[in-house]
Amino acid sequence: MANLFAVSHACLLSALLTASASTPSFAEDLPAANVFIEFSGGGVDRDMAAVINAFSGKSQLLPVHKYMPAKTSSLCPILDSQLGLGKAYCTGEVIAAIRALNEKNGVTINPDAVNPVQGVVLPEIKLTETEISRVYNLEQKMEAQRLEQIEKNPSWQNSIVRKETDLLARSDKGDMSLPQLEQLTFKRIAWQFTISGSSDRIIEAQYLSLMLVNRNLSVDVESTSGFDKTAHSATRYSALDHYKKWCVDQNAPNAEGSFSDLAGWLYETKAAVACEGQDPPRPEVVIMDQAIDPNSDLAASFPGAHAATPQPATSCQTSAFTKSTDHGTLLSTIVASNANGYGFLGVEPRAMIRSFVWDQRLVTNNKLKVFIREAMTPVKPQVYLFASEFAPYTPHPDTNQATAAETLLAKEIWRRTPDGKWLDLLVNDQVRVREGLAREILQSPMLLVVSAGQAIDGDEGREIHWETPMPPQNLGDYDKVLVVAACENCDGDTAKLWKESNRGLDNKSFVGVMAPGGGEIPTYLSNHKVGETMGGTSASAAFVAGLAAKMASCYPSSYNAQPYQLKERIILASRPIAEKTANEHVAGGVIDPEVSMLDPRKDWLKLKESPVRAVAFVKWCSDRLKLDDDTRDPLNLLPTRRISNVEGVGLVQQRVSLIETDPVYSKHQVKRELPATALEPDKPVAVVRYDSSSAECAINIPRLTDLFLSKTYADSGDCSAAPLCE
Repeated sequence: MANLFAVSHACLLSALLTASASTPSFAEDLPAANVFIEFSGGGVDRDMAAVINAFSGKSQLLPVHKYMPAKTSSLCPILDSQLGLGKAYCTGEVIAAIRALNEKNGVTINPDAVNPVQGVVLPEIKLTETEISRVYNLEQKMEAQRLEQIEKNPSWQNSIVRKETDLLARSDKGDMSLPQLEQLTFKRIAWQFTISGSSDRIIEAQYLSLMLVNRNLSVDVESTSGFDKTAHSATRYSALDHYKKWCVDQNAPNAEGSFSDLAGWLYETKAAVACEGQDPPRPEVVIMDQAIDPNSDLAASFPGAHAATPQPATSCQTSAFTKSTDHGTLLSTIVASNANGYGFLGVEPRAMIRSFVWDQRLVTNNKLKVFIREAMTPVKPQVYLFASEFAPYTPHPDTNQATAAETLLAKEIWRRTPDGKWLDLLVNDQVRVREGLAREILQSPMLLVVSAGQAIDGDEGREIHWETPMPPQNLGDYDKVLVVAACENCDGDTAKLWKESNRGLDNKSFVGVMAPGGGEIPTYLSNHKVGETMGGTSASAAFVAGLAAKMASCYPSSYNAQPYQLKERIILASRPIAEKTANEHVAGGVIDPEVSMLDPRKDWLKLKESPVRAVAFVKWCSDRLKLDDDTRDPLNLLPTRRISNVEGVGLVQQRVSLIETDPVYSKHQVKRELPATALEPDKPVAVVRYDSSSAECAINIPRLTDLFLSKTYADSGDCSAAPLCE
């Protein structure tokens, strides 16, 4: 690998040295860039030496200064105080790199005796020494193995600051069913410096960042001028019903309009829902978007905001929705509008809001990464919401005008046709996880809810895959990221995927669910008035973030610091719909605020004309369920997690699979079969008990609405002796 890097870097340097100064460059608008480097783990010395050697090549990208010690000193204490490199890491590799750096700058040093007259040339960097924590779920094989590898590796011992065990059990020592979460806290050394000059220097730095990055070394190069942020917009009593009565008809009843009701539900569950504990913790939704107006209907969601918020208006004052100022307030309105008897009712009205203002041009990926790290609270219910895109990848050059250096860098990012034309597709699926912000998300115990984005001017939305240059949407197949599309007529039988909404490819693993967003959505505005949007996936993501927060608060032992469980459950619980396009491009259906709140530790049965109730699953009546369609294979019932029989849709089975294609970051995929009809519907499908003392009874398709299981059951056998469940 080192030889390959050396050859590649040599090719880049050759290209840079031979490039004509007059050749047009796609990076000429990047006069300067910040370089952010983070070292952690057991190979800090090796990584630091590699960074110094790479950035101090012929182009001398690494700024340097001469350090003059007060008295003669060996090199190692100097490196500790100036570069954050502790004595344990002052190895031969690092010393050799510093000696080489000095020789390139005309200085010869003695590492055993650096004198105050001659001094030593060191990198001119902004040094920050911090700690970073990682949570490992020992019930997940990949995470347990990673923790074991770290603890047994001698080179890691100098990096580990402390270990905390059983994070969840500390707050609930009586619950033996809690998953075992271990947290390691490591030392982290961060360097920052600025590169200026020609665009070719920026290109070389970007290329080096791609070549150097590894699991414990993060290297990011970001333009000092920032980038333009992308905005993705936009029988009970729903929020839209209330808006029309309150703001259009000016005749609203004394009530609140519920956002959850805009999504609809397969069946009601309130009588069956019992949260853990008498006083569930208030969840936090971290919204990374525009500044939020803490209006009177959000006062309880912001600590200390009560005195600054206006009193509720008795009449509705309307104004036009302005995307550039009202977008953040829209998201928070949907998530957390308070339960106070007026206005709107958020999906999780108890949620606390933490805001990170993302719409400023100079807010970079690195600042967002640091914010996420500092905001993380793994033992408390917390969900992150993002309705934009991260910094774009370095664009590919014009084929006819590119320098050799630009072409070499672009080859590491972009796909190319045989005749040399660049495509707007990533060259491989590792490009999307090289950037430090993406890796921070995938290593953290967080669920990031992301809007899928949409087309403009009525066009059909694009398909998202790993090769799509849309971060973080192209991370939707990983456990930590849930991408949300928008639906139309979401609460009815004609629910469908909004035409403009982006969607997944036909493997359906990149976009998880749909939520309201393909039509009118009412909201408070930044001027304290009320308006409505006319469609957008940003609103859809806010619906899901609010629902995720409500679920995490109700069942913290199942969801806290376990984002894959939360994402999986939201998809499994989503309402099946009939539309072919949605079923081919989205992993789940329309979010279901009712079914999602069922206890994930229990098995649930909903029969037609009967309320949903908890059951004890006994067995399947057969391994396979034959379908009334000669072109389709029978359903394999043994891996089933949910099987629903929905009027107007059909029989829908779901299962969950672990995708073992990435050795570092985990992926679970919810597989939802296309709606079907059973060949022999009257035959029993499964046997359950209503409680431990009741007799077994069988379920057949005509009586079934939903069988939602807490896990898979591999048992099957004859069910002929069991009567049908009543």
